[in-house]
Amino acid sequence: MKKYKTLKFVVISLLILIVVNTIYAFKVEPYSINIEWNLIKPEGEVTETLKVVHFSDIHLKEDFNKVPLDNIVHKINNQQADIVVFTGDLYDNYAKYNSDDMIISYLKQIKSKYGNFAVWGNHDYGGGSSRHYDYVMKEAGFRLLRNEEVMIKTESNKSILIYGLDDSMLGKPHTKSLTRTDESDFIIMLSHEPDTVDRFINEDFNLFLSGHSHGGQINIPWIPALNKFAVNQTNLAEKYTKGSYDLTNSKSIFVNVGIGTSHVPMRFGVHPKITVHKIFLK
Repeated sequence: MKKYKTLKFVVISLLILIVVNTIYAFKVEPYSINIEWNLIKPEGEVTETLKVVHFSDIHLKEDFNKVPLDNIVHKINNQQADIVVFTGDLYDNYAKYNSDDMIISYLKQIKSKYGNFAVWGNHDYGGGSSRHYDYVMKEAGFRLLRNEEVMIKTESNKSILIYGLDDSMLGKPHTKSLTRTDESDFIIMLSHEPDTVDRFINEDFNLFLSGHSHGGQINIPWIPALNKFAVNQTNLAEKYTKGSYDLTNSKSIFVNVGIGTSHVPMRFGVHPKITVHKIFLK
């Protein structure tokens, strides 16, 4: 009888744990946006710091819209960014859910000193989104870059070059328009898919920013194979999955794990994040 009661207690405890964690994964963690920092400090004397705020993969849908947008705007503006960048996937499926005017009203509240920039993600092409994404981002005050560069002059006359690649899955990314690298003190390349960096590794850039992976969305510490499996289901996000990676010749890539979800509307152990890149300029 005692063994039966012990077994019953264990089973009930496990069921409660499963229920609680399931509720948490679907209803709590997806809305718990964290701020993470990435410091980039080269050798030598620093003359200026630049704060680049990076967010990605909102995947707006019917049950995931106003609350995360309001949170995104609030958290980004609290950072007092010099530059804000968005690396794609605004909607999850435009054909199923879209609300352009509402989204514009939120995103246009995002402030920065030198400008807000964005690139295309694969979901920004699908579901009919390609006919609207450009309009939404421009109306929201973001310059949408498709194989384009823009040069920014800082207050201390540093030249920051930002180059936005087209989406690698449904677009045609190239660097034919990357022309002013010799004039630049620091070069940031934007791409939705992180593994694309290997294709452009010989180009001149210092920091490659991307998203797309969602960090796998699920990361249970005692079952690492589950996270690896989840990440491997995402095209062009198998090698670089989350966080910072050192590349060759003082280059680095940073993969933001995104805000929203896709396929399964849950996160566990992979909090949605906004990244603040603090860049020390020589």
